[in-house]
Amino acid sequence: MKKFLATLLIVACALTASFVYAAIQTFDGHGEWHTNDADKADIAKARAQQRAQLDAQKKAGVFLKTFSRTVDMELVDDEVNAVTANIIELVGDVQFDKKIIPLSDQSTTILYTATLQARIDPDSIFDFVGRVDKGTIVSQNNSLQDLIQRNDEQAAALTEQFNQAETQDELDELRRQLDEADREFLANQKFEDGLKCYYAKDYDGAIRLYNEALQLKPNFVMAYNNRGTAYNDLGQYERAIADYDKAIELNPNDADFYFNRGGTYKNFKQFDRAIQDYNQALKLNPNYADAYNNRGFVYDELEQYDLAIADYDKALELNPKLEFAYTNRAIAFVALGNIDRAIADATKAIQLNPNYADAYYLRGICYQELGDEAKAQADLDKAKELGSDD
Repeated sequence: MKKFLATLLIVACALTASFVYAAIQTFDGHGEWHTNDADKADIAKARAQQRAQLDAQKKAGVFLKTFSRTVDMELVDDEVNAVTANIIELVGDVQFDKKIIPLSDQSTTILYTATLQARIDPDSIFDFVGRVDKGTIVSQNNSLQDLIQRNDEQAAALTEQFNQAETQDELDELRRQLDEADREFLANQKFEDGLKCYYAKDYDGAIRLYNEALQLKPNFVMAYNNRGTAYNDLGQYERAIADYDKAIELNPNDADFYFNRGGTYKNFKQFDRAIQDYNQALKLNPNYADAYNNRGFVYDELEQYDLAIADYDKALELNPKLEFAYTNRAIAFVALGNIDRAIADATKAIQLNPNYADAYYLRGICYQELGDEAKAQADLDKAKELGSDD
C-alpha cells in the first residue's frame, strides 16, 4: 500500500475555503539609496529598488490580509508577509532618478530613487498556499527578511561612516566593508530568486541561483540547506546529503538541517541514519511534529508499527491538524489488521482536507477489506476524481 511522507515542502494545510474572485491589485512602491561611489551605480539602484519593492509589498500585504478574511482562511502577519513576497510581481520597468547632494564644501552624496508598480492576483494565493507548507515559507521568509534588514542597516551605517571618515586608512577599511556588504546583498537577492524558482518547482533554476549566491557568500548556510533540498527533489541524494552536511557543519544547532538530511537518508533507504537525524532534530526541538511524523514513517518502513504509531500519536498531539500523520497512522493500523482504526484516521484526514485524494484512496481500500463495496467504490471514485494515480 502506498505510503505518504511529509517532506520539507509537502502541503500541511490545504485550502478548503470557497472560491471568491478578486481583481488583480496594483501597488506603488518608492525607495531611496545614498552612495558615495559613482562606480557603484548599479548596486545603489538595486538597493533603492529593493526598498521600493518592500514598500509595495507592505501595501499589498495590508490588502491581502483583508482579502484572506473574506475567504475564511485568515492569515497571520508572518504568513501574509511570506505569501505576498512570493506572489507579488513587478509591472513594467522600474523608474530611477539620480540627484547629487552636497554634504560639505569637499564632499557630496549621490541619491538614487526607485519608483515602481507591483501587482498581486489575490486568487493566486490559493495556488501558492496549496503547493507549499505555510510553516516552511514563513520560516524561510522570516530568515531571509532578517538577513535583508541587517544587511540594509549595516550598509546604510557604513555609508554614513564613510561620509564622516577623515583619513585614507579609514576610507579604505570602510570601502572594504561596503564591498563585503554589497556582495552579501547580491547573495541575498540570488537566494530570494532561488526560493521563487524552487516554489515554482524549477529545481534546476533554483540550484543555479543558489550556486551564484554561494559564489558571492561562501558560508551562506541557508543556501547550502536549500540547494540540498532541490537536489533531494531531483533524486540526487548524494549531493543533497553533502549540502546538508555543510549546513550542519556551519550551524550544528538547527533542527531543520537534521530533519532535511533525515528525509534524504530515508529516500536513500539508509533508515538507521534517517532515525539518527530525526532523533537529533527532536533533541534540538522537542516540539517538532513533522520530525515525529517522519520518524514514524521510517519505523513503518522497518515494520516497527508500534513505534511508528507512537510517533504519529506524538505528532498529532503537537499538531492535531497534521492530516498526513493521520493517513500514515492509518497505514500502520492496516498493517496491524486494525481496519476500523485505519478508517477512522483516514476519515479524520478527509475532514481536515476534503480534497485529500490519498486519504480517500486509503479509506476505499479499507472498505474493500471489510467487504463494503459501495463505500469502497465511492471513495475510490472520489480519489480518482481528485487526481489519485493509484
